[in-house]
Amino acid sequence: MTSYDFSVSLTAIMTTAHGALDTAGMIHDTDVADHLPGVSVVGSAVVGAAVAEFADRWNLGLESLVADTEEMATRLAAVAATYAGFEEQGSALAREVIDAIGGTRR
Repeated sequence: MTSYDFSVSLTAIMTTAHGALDTAGMIHDTDVADHLPGVSVVGSAVVGAAVAEFADRWNLGLESLVADTEEMATRLAAVAATYAGFEEQGSALAREVIDAIGGTRR
C-alpha cells in the first residue's frame, strides 16, 4: 500500500522566503549602469549606445526577476502560514480527543 506521509519544515520555508526577499532587495538596489563603461571609455558613440541599450534591457530583466522573486517569497510565506494553521488545528483536535477519552497529555 502506498504511503502518503510527509513532513513540512516551516522553518525551511520561511528561511527561503526571507532569503528570496533579501536577494531581491540586493538586486533591486543595484544598477548595472554603475558597472559599465561610459561613452568616453569605449571611445565610440555607437558602442556607447549599445552599452546603454544593454544596461536598459538588463535593468528590465532585473525588474522582472525582482517582481517574480517577491511574488515567490509572498507565496512561500502564505504556504507556511497555511501549514502552520493545519498543524494548530490538528493539535487542537488531538487535545480534544485525548481529553474526551480521559487520557493525559504529554
